Amino acid sequence: MSGGPGNVPKRVYFGVLTQMIIMVLGIVLTIQMSQVGKISDQNTNTVTQITDDWMTTPFTKIVVTDDKCSSGADSVFTRRWGGTEQGCLVNKLDWMGYGSSQVVMTNSEYDSYISSKSSSKNGQSNSYDNRRREPCMPISMEQSKIQDEFYDMRFCGTRGGLPFANAVRPKPTG
Repeated sequence: MSGGPGNVPKRVYFGVLTQMIIMVLGIVLTIQMSQVGKISDQNTNTVTQITDDWMTTPFTKIVVTDDKCSSGADSVFTRRWGGTEQGCLVNKLDWMGYGSSQVVMTNSEYDSYISSKSSSKNGQSNSYDNRRREPCMPISMEQSKIQDEFYDMRFCGTRGGLPFANAVRPKPTG
């Protein structure tokens, strides 16, 4: 049995070296796999939107009208507005109690605001006094809606031709 220093056989050195190489490869592979996990968690909505846009048939005619779009025409500019939740207008007093400013709050924000100002004296809360001094003037909620009007006018378009992705474009000459 031939060996190196301390009479250790060469095959032991080879085995240790092989295990170290496998360990380094395992660490590198683990790091690379964690990067793949990060990529799969990314938001791809923008790419999906671009792909959908390229598959859309373009507008070939646009008309401005003060009425609803006619049959076969689509609104060119359409956006869903999310609406609002029920809230209140509050005359919020300044820290000295002499001046005030109007603030719009949701009902839960108003409750939190009043409870933060209310302190317990002798075991009793002064929440009622704060609500009386700074009352919540109700603001009703608005449902979500489609927005497609600009100053009471609509832009209506008729689609035609091939989608942008399939359109034949002239080649630039130069």
